[in-house]
Amino acid sequence: MIKKSNDEYGIIVNCVEANVLDSPEKGSPIVCQLSAGKKVKIVAKPNRYYVTVQVSPAVIGFVSKEFIKAE
Repeated sequence: MIKKSNDEYGIIVNCVEANVLDSPEKGSPIVCQLSAGKKVKIVAKPNRYYVTVQVSPAVIGFVSKEFIKAE
């Protein structure tokens, strides 16, 4: 299980590219895609299926828990 702490980061795993969604719901618009191995900042506690990540200073989105591994 991924636990939120200050300045926690995760790495994209188990896929070629992970979709970053606009909201934590299946079928939400895709904000961007992240390649496997990309490091992202985890900015909120995960819900049942998604982790909130900061892709850049201006972009925050949601990645499926199956595609992110906390460091």
